[in-house]
This record gives sequence, C-alpha cells and structure tokens, in this order.
Amino acid sequence: QNSSDTAATAPYHTSIALAVLSAVQAATALMGAVSASKIRLHFLMWYFWIQFLVMLAMLLYGISALQFKLPFQIYMKHHWADKSVNEIRKHYCQKDSCNEKTYETKCVVPLSGFPYETTKDWCKYECIERVTNHFSPSNDTICEDQCKASLEKDFNECVDIVEQCANSDSVCFEAEIKEYCDKELQVVGNDCETIRENAFNKAKLAVSKAMNIGGAVALLSVAEMLIAMVLTVRLVTIPIVMKSLQSFISYIMIVPIVSSILVGTKVELDNDALSDSFKDKFSILNNLHISCGAILSVCALVGFIANSMRYRRLLQIYIFGLSVVLFLYAVIVILSFVLSSEVSYTKTANFDQIACDQKLYDCCCCDPEENYFGSYKYPSCPEWEANEFGTLSKALLIIGALTTIVSSFFVLCSLVASFVMQNNLKGYRCAYV
Repeated sequence: QNSSDTAATAPYHTSIALAVLSAVQAATALMGAVSASKIRLHFLMWYFWIQFLVMLAMLLYGISALQFKLPFQIYMKHHWADKSVNEIRKHYCQKDSCNEKTYETKCVVPLSGFPYETTKDWCKYECIERVTNHFSPSNDTICEDQCKASLEKDFNECVDIVEQCANSDSVCFEAEIKEYCDKELQVVGNDCETIRENAFNKAKLAVSKAMNIGGAVALLSVAEMLIAMVLTVRLVTIPIVMKSLQSFISYIMIVPIVSSILVGTKVELDNDALSDSFKDKFSILNNLHISCGAILSVCALVGFIANSMRYRRLLQIYIFGLSVVLFLYAVIVILSFVLSSEVSYTKTANFDQIACDQKLYDCCCCDPEENYFGSYKYPSCPEWEANEFGTLSKALLIIGALTTIVSSFFVLCSLVASFVMQNNLKGYRCAYV
C-alpha cells in the first residue's frame, strides 16, 4: 500500500527472497545427503532444523500465493507504470508500427489521466511528445509506417502537413504536430486507455496462473520436506531429536516473539470509516498480538533458566505460559478471520481523505494546493476504489492470521520439548541435577 520505494520493488524483493530460500534448501539437501551417508548425527540435526524453518517459510509463501491473487492484481494495477512491472508491460502491451514501445508510452496512461483532466487529454499530449521526439524541424519526410498506423485514410494529408512545416520554424512545426495528434485521436480514438486495459487483463490471467503454479509447487515442496524430516527422525531416533529440541528450546522462540510484536504494531487500518464495534475488535486484536509477544519473551527467559538448571517448577511455569499463548493464538486467528469478513469501505466523501491519510501508492492530488489545473478542480485520490482498499485491508488481517498460525508451530515444538523434559525430571529426587 505505502508509497515508498519498498512497495514499488516488492516483487523484486520477493523473487530475491525465494532465490535465497532455494539456495539454502539446495545447500541443506547436500549437507543432509552427505551426513546421512556418513551418519553424522550433529549435522543431521542441523539439517533437520533448517528444513523445519524452510518448510514453514515455503508453507507461508504457498498459502499466500494461492490466497492473495486479487490483492496482487490490485498492486499490479497501481504499480503498472513502475519498473517492477516493466517486463510484464513489454510482453502484453499492444505494439504498432508507429509506436513500437507502447509499454513506455500509451500503455502507462494514468488511471485518472493525471496531470490532465482526462485520459484522452493525456493520450493527446503523449502523442505530441512522442511525435516531437521522432521528428525535428529539419526533417523533410515522415516514415510511411508511422503515418499508416494512426492515419490510414489521411496518410497523404499527414505527409503534406509535415513536409509543409519541415523547413519552417519550430513554432509552426509544434502547431502542426498538435494538428497531427488531433487527427490521430479522431481516427484511432483514445487508444491509450484501450491498450492499457487489454494488456492489464492479459497480465492478470497470466499472473493468476503463475501464482497458482507457484503456490502448488511450494506446497508440494512442503510435503517433500516433511517426508525428509520424518526420514531424518527415523534415522537419528526420537530421543536424539528431543535432546536437540531441548537445547534450542529458548532460541526457537525468537521467531514468534518478533512476528507477534511486528504484526501487533505494524498492521494498521484507518478506523475513521469503520464502525465502533470494528474499532474495538481491531484494537483487541493488536493488543493480543503484542501481549503474545510479551508473554513469549518472559517464557523464553524462564525456559532458558529451567533448561539450564533442570528446575521443574520453572518448567511448569514455562509450560503454562506457552499454553496461554496457544490459546491466545487461537483467539487471534478466529478474530482475524471474523474481522476480515466485516471490514468494508464505501466511496464516500471522507474515503478520499482516508486514502490520502494512508498514503496509498499512486494517489494524487492530496495537497489542496495541487488540486487545480486551470479551471478544473481535481478530486483527491481518484485512482483508488473503496473496494480495492477494503480488499487490501482484508489481506492484512489474513496475513496476520497466517503469521500467527506459522508461529504456533514454534510454540508447539517448545511445548512438546518441555513436556518431555518434565517427564524426564519427574522421577528425580532433587530439583537440580
């Protein structure tokens, strides 16, 4: 959503993250193969835990790819003119002999026509700039193909216009270029908007297919990694896995602690356009995320001491704290999906202000001083629809729920290790061994 450079390069960063994840997975697989053949238990356990982390990351990516196709289409719509979508535009924007690089010109017409009143005006001035760049006053001819592409019926007239002004001053030439572009719009129509719409519709279908394939491959990879982890457990035996888990009992809590605090503090929705009931529920949701992060921080410290001293009382406190967090996680997931079904925005007068306050990407004219172009008053943020903002708000809530579900796996691992350790200490006559 945000208008920062990070939002504009999100697909690039996602691709880099997947590439790094794949490289880690490849290196881990090689280490696992060597360790299994030589029965190196220490390296096999490293293989097991790295697989566990990569598997959860791939699970989150696979579900997101299948779930968030519509939010990504909204992203692509509003970042259509950015470099991050450049290759998609090159592939799908219609080409013609007059203007082969439509992906850099007509295809990037702004949704609102900004800074002109309409997309037709934008198309006209884009034509003027394009033709001016192609021809100069010193030219005495014009490319046949370029004329035919826009003015098949008026080809001879087009050539006459340019030839008559070829040796004139630049002012005359600029006037004739404007006349040429007026005729192009009369014959071809406002094809800027048509070219963009056709390209975007084709890109939407292609991106949806790519995300479906990517999500399916990610979930298949998760299944394969799960099988590899089961085989690793059978090879090294459960007691060794439990001993390794107990060694990492506190360190693995870092991921859920960080994710809970980040989701609780960073996921924000504009509440001014929402009901009082929604505001209260959303405030509770954020507080629950932060509370889980705080409880887990205390639990991690208690677990570290209990693990070092083998102290059963502290271990019971640790288990109780983790149980509370799991319960709160369940409440968070349910509440997140309930709120995602309730959130909605309508295109009202204050929605424009909401869109400007949220600094939505490609949102123009939020400064009242920039709202006027001649006698025309430009509306604030005309590029965004209320339902699009609602879709992204729902996606944020669902992302929070998915992050919570993934975090629960770490808490469950710690809980299992704590129960095993408690059973091992139950028969001991002293608290410290």
